Amino acid sequence: MKRILLIKLTALLIAGSIAESVQAQAYCALRDPVRQIGELYPGHSYVSHVGVVTTDSRKEVSNRLPFTLHFNELGSHTLYAVSKEGTKVGYVHVRPEITRWGIMEITWSLDADLRVQDFAFQRCRNRRRAILEDEDFKKQLRGKSFEELLSLINQDGTSLTGDGIKVNSLDGEFAASVIRCALKTIVVTDIVWEKQVQAARVVPKNTKLQAVTKVYTPSVQTALERMFIGDNKDIDRESVKAFRVVDGSKKKDS
Repeated sequence: MKRILLIKLTALLIAGSIAESVQAQAYCALRDPVRQIGELYPGHSYVSHVGVVTTDSRKEVSNRLPFTLHFNELGSHTLYAVSKEGTKVGYVHVRPEITRWGIMEITWSLDADLRVQDFAFQRCRNRRRAILEDEDFKKQLRGKSFEELLSLINQDGTSLTGDGIKVNSLDGEFAASVIRCALKTIVVTDIVWEKQVQAARVVPKNTKLQAVTKVYTPSVQTALERMFIGDNKDIDRESVKAFRVVDGSKKKDS
């Protein structure tokens, strides 16, 4: 009798382990890559890169963030690198986030410099998900870098800070969990797929873009006049924007 009970208990433990493993593997799986990537990047092509999120990766995430990955997030995961006419333009990656509404899965679209372009819930039990799927919320995250996103949440990532994000007070914790997931996605992508990301960066790592407030300086105007386009009416000067790449104390116009 004891032997039968032992066999049954062993079988249950094995079944539980398999179920947990399958569940963990499903967390970062893009269920329909062709359709989902096609919706995020119409007319683009993509290649998949399988990477392993290790315990060392988890430690590195905790070094960059005040929170880290759950152990179920370790293992093999896939990053989809999206290209247009041979130029890499961004990435698609699914990352889970544990919330009080259960495990949430979000499909993230990042540009070549790992800024948020878009996101979509792949799995979410929060009945108010439509609020955060609305453009009014999404546009507040689009274009945000790691540092900008980090400034939007408190130290442990459980709530929003200040007036950086406009959302109903009922959805503050929910919005914070989405931003927390975005931060993890950026960091994990940068760590696990470092070679692929560095090869495609527009802005070098550890630098940032700074807007140039006055584009048409006297020297620029002189240069335009030398090219006989100083008074060219075909250029809408009001719409021209310029940026400089800032790296520590060094600044370089781009």
